[in-house]
Amino acid sequence: MNDAPPLRLFTALWPGEATRAAAQAWQARCTWPPGARPVRPTDLHVTLHFIGALAAAQLPALQAALQAAVRSSGWPPPHEPLALRFDRCSVWPNGVAVLLCSQPPPAPLQALHQAIGQALQAMDIALDERPWQRHITLARKARGAGLPSAGSLPPPVDWPLQEAVLAASRGGYQVLQRWA
Repeated sequence: MNDAPPLRLFTALWPGEATRAAAQAWQARCTWPPGARPVRPTDLHVTLHFIGALAAAQLPALQAALQAAVRSSGWPPPHEPLALRFDRCSVWPNGVAVLLCSQPPPAPLQALHQAIGQALQAMDIALDERPWQRHITLARKARGAGLPSAGSLPPPVDWPLQEAVLAASRGGYQVLQRWA
């Protein structure tokens, strides 16, 4: 009998230090209302797929399936460097403050997203039915936040598409598997 608690998992793009610092600059330009919960700098990421709770015993099978999916997608892109540009802030109706990408995803990133989604579906893991919206969560409980205005915007965050991960949420995020 395995009494290990389930893991709360997701796949994501993971930032390097320069990308993290650029996202933090946007976070620092926001004025947070009382009770807002800014995301810790070490936890900034772009979610590819939220997996949710999974029994720890299923982790090796998930990791193998994801490894095969990533390989089949051709990740990482072997050609010229690609990046996502995050250049505008918003607070969603649920109170989550996000930094948004105004451009469509490049084909290699779309292929990665689709391959991971197919691998999850093959394992009977339900996918979010909403369209994938590339974003960086800056804060939760942020309804009423003061966002940077046109005259005070930091430079856009140019996120190089270099590393994707499988991560667990355990009071912070822990990377379990990397694809660089």
